[in-house]
Amino acid sequence: MSTTGVNQYFTQKTLPIHYESNLSDSKNKVHALVILGRFLEVAAAGIIIASIVSSFIFTPIALAAIPLGLVLGIVGHKLTKARIYPSGKINIPIFNRPPFIEGQPVGIVNASCNCWINSLMQMVQNVPSLKQMVQNLPSTFQSFKTFSQDYQKAQMQKESTCSGDSQNLRLSLHNSSRGVISDNASRQEDASEALSFIFNHAQQAGSPLFNQVEEVRNGKSFFNPEYLIPVSLFNLKNSSFYELVREYFYVSNGHGNARRYFSNTPQEFMLQMNRYTYDGVSSLKINDPVAIPINFNLPNDWVRSPNGGGTYTCDAFIQHQGSSFNYGHYVAYVRKEDGTWWYCSDNTIYPVSLTEVEQAMQTAYLYHFKRIVS
Repeated sequence: MSTTGVNQYFTQKTLPIHYESNLSDSKNKVHALVILGRFLEVAAAGIIIASIVSSFIFTPIALAAIPLGLVLGIVGHKLTKARIYPSGKINIPIFNRPPFIEGQPVGIVNASCNCWINSLMQMVQNVPSLKQMVQNLPSTFQSFKTFSQDYQKAQMQKESTCSGDSQNLRLSLHNSSRGVISDNASRQEDASEALSFIFNHAQQAGSPLFNQVEEVRNGKSFFNPEYLIPVSLFNLKNSSFYELVREYFYVSNGHGNARRYFSNTPQEFMLQMNRYTYDGVSSLKINDPVAIPINFNLPNDWVRSPNGGGTYTCDAFIQHQGSSFNYGHYVAYVRKEDGTWWYCSDNTIYPVSLTEVEQAMQTAYLYHFKRIVS
């Protein structure tokens, strides 16, 4: 397709590409600050204990060292909270914690390797249809409902972190997937795979997340509910976003050619960029950036309904940071009703600029889009 054709459907913006190694200079600096913070905390505890003991054995004047210990302890604690923004800027919350904004995302504690489920739950809790879907899950997913309640409670009480334990969610997925999702907290899993098991147990009726897709092959039509549009990168590197998504609707493979359509104009849908492949030994990740627009027009010829497509906007996505599925870190980006985008990395939560969001979208892999109603 020509560049003119692509621009007809998508509002795209050229952005600087930011590549980051698994352990960048900025991350090294953050790691060093955390170590320094721990050292100061230990030193502070030692000074305070030594001051109290010395006051009993030698002289009460020794208590004068306690304020020094307290100062070192506070500084050390703040250093351990050092964080790195997607832009590479390091922030150390020495003075004030940012004020809590009504309805903002709250942090989720990660006791081990549960960032994959934490990022997914950030998307679930901040996308209304996903949140409702979880509430309607069967009783075997009670841990998800309880977690959702804990998350909402933290938001209402303006707490920075919710009390929910994501390890319970892992165990629930382990049981529902019959062991496909490991119950071992030290093992990394895939957020999109976890979402597929949730969808498999969800109520399809009435949910805008399930879209009827018609596939026409050899003159015959087949209908299936689709909740996740797969987009392959394996044979289409350096292709535009439009060209990549178009491959789903215009099928050409060993079974012949086929066409797919949304039976009705979707109110929302989810899209998965397939960035993983398996070489027989280990999983490999395709890190090629794709310029994915926040807003785009769904072509009319991808929809059977007379209403055609429409304009859609991304309001949440998940990014995997790392070169392999077997390790790395999952984070979520979610947009609230006021238009503010939030970066969610376990219990680290803060607002980010649109430029940072557009940059992160290029290497993300799981997206939620909703229709813009004029």
